[in-house]
Amino acid sequence: YHFGDPPLIEPTQSLLNAIRRTGARRPVKVSEEDLMVYDREPLARYATVILLDLSRSMRFEDCYIAAKKVTLALQGLVERRYPRDRLTVVGFSTRAYTIKNFEIPFLTWDETNPYTNMEEALDLAHGILSRQKGFRRQLFLITDGEPTAHRENGFLFFQFPPHPKTIAVTLKRLRTLSRSGIAVSIFLLSREQERVRFAHLLAENCKGKVFHIQPGDLGRCLLMDYLDKKSRWL
Repeated sequence: YHFGDPPLIEPTQSLLNAIRRTGARRPVKVSEEDLMVYDREPLARYATVILLDLSRSMRFEDCYIAAKKVTLALQGLVERRYPRDRLTVVGFSTRAYTIKNFEIPFLTWDETNPYTNMEEALDLAHGILSRQKGFRRQLFLITDGEPTAHRENGFLFFQFPPHPKTIAVTLKRLRTLSRSGIAVSIFLLSREQERVRFAHLLAENCKGKVFHIQPGDLGRCLLMDYLDKKSRWL
């Protein structure tokens, strides 16, 4: 049994364990150590992309440390418990790129590229997940703010505060993901009013979920979201 699993208790074996421990007398007192649970393997396989914001602002309030820890934790969970699932990590600041598993422990935020190109990151994630046939597909977006860059006619456009065109292009990319049947969960590591509003706008455009949380709560929220989706398809 792992934390987050549905409590599928096997009654017969649990009672036998209690009888062996206490003897054949009534009433039988069952304790936690006697309980046995079914080990049921989820039938559905998940292909997941984590979009990890590496822009310079992520260094504040331990945002980046929390994001890196939960990425490593999910990688370990998939490798040990759900080896038939697939996990890809995409980092993004001014540009977006795929991160190999062995590179994750050595990642740091991007000091030289301060902008946040969420549009390119979403496009890259869509391409990765579109190739995953036979999987339920999902996207976890971890960020602390709004997009401040996008691609336009082969060039990079960036501006802070965010230009309305950048917002519009980012939302368009997100709607494309949603139409492809990709589930989206947004983890916003900020409580600033403007950023919270934008996170909810993202969620509305993809019919996804949004969590605006403190960095210390990220691991629990993201891992429970992953396990909750798995348990629905037992």
